[in-house]
Amino acid sequence: MSARVRHMVKEFSFERIRRAVLPVGSIALALLAVGVLQAVAAERAHRRPDPQGSPAEVITLTQRGVELVADQKLEEALEAFDRAIEADENYGMVHYQRGRALALMGRMEEAKESLLRSTVLQPGFAHGHQLSSLAAQQLGDYETAWDQAVRAVLAGTELSQFGSLQQASPPPPDIDDRLAAWKVFVVGVDTRELIASNEMPLNRNPDGVPDDARVDTIDITSTLGQVQADLLEMQRLLSNAISDTPGFGLVPDAEMARYLLVITPESISADPRATMEGEFRLHEVEGNDVAFVRKVSFRNLSAESAVTVEIRQFIVLLENWKREHQ
Repeated sequence: MSARVRHMVKEFSFERIRRAVLPVGSIALALLAVGVLQAVAAERAHRRPDPQGSPAEVITLTQRGVELVADQKLEEALEAFDRAIEADENYGMVHYQRGRALALMGRMEEAKESLLRSTVLQPGFAHGHQLSSLAAQQLGDYETAWDQAVRAVLAGTELSQFGSLQQASPPPPDIDDRLAAWKVFVVGVDTRELIASNEMPLNRNPDGVPDDARVDTIDITSTLGQVQADLLEMQRLLSNAISDTPGFGLVPDAEMARYLLVITPESISADPRATMEGEFRLHEVEGNDVAFVRKVSFRNLSAESAVTVEIRQFIVLLENWKREHQ
């Protein structure tokens, strides 16, 4: 099954609509509760492009901050992280690393704020949810601690990692239902149908050979490039909506998922504003059947409030569908 799932995800992916990654490497993580350091495996951090920010600068500053934390130069590390946030406030990994540094400095309220911000920008990042839970626990905010712990477990963290939380506070009454949530991996944008429809030639030359397909393909590629940041932001908002829905759990890896959620555009325009018609499709990992489809229409992809309304409507219908199929 592993090879097949990887093939499915590869097929859904579109080279120009993908998230950049920053290999963080094995680093010391502040476990917060008792200030112990624990080594963890490398994680890949995802960010959405910011046309006004410099990815190279943000990555360099974040990596520099990580190195300074390892050298226990926490004030200098914090300065590096703050400069990275000035360059791009939507880079989730810098908020995560900033939260670690603040925790090691004993500034727990600020650490919690930064870590929770990282989970909004990187929903499904297990270590972000885990450290957010630990920070909230340290401050006696057990509701947030349990909420983030559940998200961390769904994303792959062992429940045993939260033994101190279980001793400090009873779990919420619905924890069994939440831990049994149907796991979803948000694949992203699948543009194959859109590109194929635009490759249909409009005219043929006297020899009957299509002569417009290449121009149409260039046009749609250019349009996709213009709306790339909006599509990636839609993917983040959709991931957060799944993560916030009790009946579903967001996972960071397709092989952990029961379903793959795909954004499938049918038409896209970038002028005068970014618009999209298409579908949200929920694919079963087993068999790759389409389990649920919702037609979506976005009149302004750059308007987060409008995109959020459409996503919320999708989530309501998705919840109703799940209740019918339990």
